[in-house]
Amino acid sequence: MKLLSLKIPIDYARVVKKIGNQIDPSSLFHFHLQGLLPSSIIMVVSLTSSTTSGKPLPNQELNKIIDACDRVIAFDSLKNKIVYFIERRMTYVAPNVSDVVGSGLAAKLVVTAGVGSCKHAGL
Repeated sequence: MKLLSLKIPIDYARVVKKIGNQIDPSSLFHFHLQGLLPSSIIMVVSLTSSTTSGKPLPNQELNKIIDACDRVIAFDSLKNKIVYFIERRMTYVAPNVSDVVGSGLAAKLVVTAGVGSCKHAGL
């Protein structure tokens, strides 16, 4: 099934892991996508699944894909922990920036800028 309507990679990974090899559109509601996606996106995924002419993946390929989804979800969790760690220290490292944009956004800027900027900032 094509899930092109899912633009956020972590959402894509969660939905692929949850759906697995199911291609029957009526079974999508049994997978409780309500907790993973907004209802408008669930509707698009359901419509997409009803028009797809795909076939189930072999178990070996499906297992590789599920493993990749697990890794993406784990990396996202680690990224969130790093952002939280940096966010707590931003008021000490860059108090002016933290006052202007908030420590949360300042931390995300540092994470986006990369590790090199963290070395220069003293983190």
